Amino acid sequence: MGFRFRRSLKILPGIRLNLSGSGPSVSVGGKGFHYTVGSEGTRVTAGIPGTGLSWSKYTPYAQKSLVKPRLIDSSSHIRPNESMLTPIDSASPAEIDSLSTCELAPILNGAYRKSRLALPILLMSVLLFVTALLQANQLWMSLSAFYATIFIPAAIFLDRYRRSVKVIYETEGAIGQIAKAIADSFGDLAACKAIWEVQAEGATNDWKRNAGATNLNRRKDIKLQFDKPNCVRGKSLFPVLNLGSNEVYLLPDAVLTEAGGSIAALNYHELKVLNSRVKFIEEDSVPSDTPIIGQTWRYLNKKGGPDLRFNNNRQLPICSYGELTLRS
Repeated sequence: MGFRFRRSLKILPGIRLNLSGSGPSVSVGGKGFHYTVGSEGTRVTAGIPGTGLSWSKYTPYAQKSLVKPRLIDSSSHIRPNESMLTPIDSASPAEIDSLSTCELAPILNGAYRKSRLALPILLMSVLLFVTALLQANQLWMSLSAFYATIFIPAAIFLDRYRRSVKVIYETEGAIGQIAKAIADSFGDLAACKAIWEVQAEGATNDWKRNAGATNLNRRKDIKLQFDKPNCVRGKSLFPVLNLGSNEVYLLPDAVLTEAGGSIAALNYHELKVLNSRVKFIEEDSVPSDTPIIGQTWRYLNKKGGPDLRFNNNRQLPICSYGELTLRS
């Protein structure tokens, strides 16, 4: 999957210069059709303006080689010393917002931080019920149950309304096309047979006992889905990455992250998305859609062959995985 975020400068009518982290490119054409020539390949895009329908084809240059991958190992059977690994933690929403130009976070946080009505009403209903129970008063017990049945659901509904903002995105026009492009790319990513979150990683010099790996990491299986944050009302569902205690939502006009009861928002030009290939020595089962590009031994000798001192030495596949990195 690849998200492209770039700045575009108009040079002449119908000709634009695009600047991005992957290199400059030039686009020729206008609404409905344009041809882009970049440092890694060419892209043809055609569509019907205003309908949200478009077609795109990317053709890489034949002589362009892939980025040289790095060799890592994160098998659950190879237990790295946790002191060797550096946790990959996200900054707090307050830190992210302090460097963001997006105006969406203050609006959402203003609603999300409003006091809850359901909690005091729940405590009041419990207090009434306990008091009635201690006094063996059947009438008050019935009234407390009635109070809880009516007012607690109503308070929960009001909290949901008061502590959220209604967001509506039009399905047509530029926003609709952006939303469709994000959803399609996210759907392609979600179709992968296995997806992991890398929680910590670190370099190692003990390559002999780590199948020749130069880096170790700790990973966790994750699932991709479409959802919306609690502070947003409406029918729209957005691609979401559940990364530990953080949830990252990909809206058409901004990226939201929710953690610890706070919301941070970034404009897309403030987000860097890096997509690369890595070599990975796999001890667990290999996903069915994974290319296997080589073999190695669990324990290696100096020449790269099996270390005969270990009886349980076995061959391990070297897989080619995709790696997606998000940075603000």
